[in-house]
Amino acid sequence: MQEVNSNNYWDSKSIEIFLGLIGASINPDNIDGAVKNLDIKSIDWKEVFEASRINGTNALMLPVIQYIQEQYNIIDDDIYDMWKLTTRGIMVYELPKYTAIRRIVNAAGDKNIPIVFFKGMILADLYPNYLYRSSCDSDIYVDKKDIKAFEQLLQELGYKKKVSSSKEEVQVYENSDATHMVEAHTCLWEDYKGPRMNILEGLGLTDADTFINMNACGIDITTLGHEEHLIYQLFHIIKHFSLNGIGVKYLIDITLFVNRYSSQIDARDFWDKIDRLGYTKFAEYFFYICHKYLGMTDDIYAYRNPVIGDDILNFIVDLISVGNINEREAGWQIMGAMEAYFTGNERISDSRFKRKMQMIFPSVKALPKVYDYAKKYPVLLPVAWLHRDIKFIIKKITQKDNVYGVTEKIDVAENRLYLIKHLGLADAIKDECRDDD
Repeated sequence: MQEVNSNNYWDSKSIEIFLGLIGASINPDNIDGAVKNLDIKSIDWKEVFEASRINGTNALMLPVIQYIQEQYNIIDDDIYDMWKLTTRGIMVYELPKYTAIRRIVNAAGDKNIPIVFFKGMILADLYPNYLYRSSCDSDIYVDKKDIKAFEQLLQELGYKKKVSSSKEEVQVYENSDATHMVEAHTCLWEDYKGPRMNILEGLGLTDADTFINMNACGIDITTLGHEEHLIYQLFHIIKHFSLNGIGVKYLIDITLFVNRYSSQIDARDFWDKIDRLGYTKFAEYFFYICHKYLGMTDDIYAYRNPVIGDDILNFIVDLISVGNINEREAGWQIMGAMEAYFTGNERISDSRFKRKMQMIFPSVKALPKVYDYAKKYPVLLPVAWLHRDIKFIIKKITQKDNVYGVTEKIDVAENRLYLIKHLGLADAIKDECRDDD
């Protein structure tokens, strides 16, 4: 991979400290031992606070931060006070959501509407305190035959549909009084289409006989089977990584999930499915980070002998910086351009120059959905390029500094493609595309 910027705070030492602090946070019984093994006097607390903030780990890390301040008193008071304030805000914001979820569960039970929760509260339940994990919404799987009844239930509970955010396979509802949003999925991979989605379809992740009942965050719910849920989480993580970048919260989720449920996951079967999806190298690198820095069990590595290269450092920096998507709202600016590579509909070039050209002059397959007319009539591809350029100019004029310049946007997108390719995700794209040819 490309070299890490030498001016970046995140070198191997600072990474070890930051992830070590997170590791201590998810293992609160060993805070003292974990902290003693870290060179905390060399920490730039402003950088660590900012990294924690953008990764959504302020609340989780606060007990460790409090311990360090009480024992060593080395954190600036302004940063320490801000850490406590943001944590309080996160927990106060999260609490009403669980009351809202309980109402949905009870109402669905009364109406005999089967609903299946995934991510969200199942992962929050693994944290030392479930209010430490912030989330934007509750993800619920509903069979297509039940979606209308479930939508009616949500409306009766005071939820309003967000039509602009909804898709064919994902209906979005919001209850502003409870500060709670629900995404009702009739398909786990939303509206995405492509070779990888075809493979996911064959894995039976939502077969009813794999669902399990459990108590999460004090609420009795139905969720995906543990192996199915882990496979889905990797799909979800890779989706966000491919489209706009992810953060270390996903490392925490996977570490806690695997540590809790690895004994109930068939490692050989799990890796067979990951291999089929073409997620092998990414999963091995991701699990390596979880194992080395956060204490994830290596049981999930059964029957594997992963080879981890020096390029792991760039991957970790990308995680900590959340793919740099917070800068100028880069995420929404490149998501459309990345989709075809994530789904396996388009290949990624080996050449940096050609990758940039793929961004400037995308093929019909790589066009975002808004240009469906060119997908239907390929002869209109140049029109779509012009259409896209006009939209960009309008956004640049109206939103100014919040929008990347042409060169910046191309560089950001090309770097995303580079990471995708070098973490093995492009290999499967080629294989799948070749099978389709």
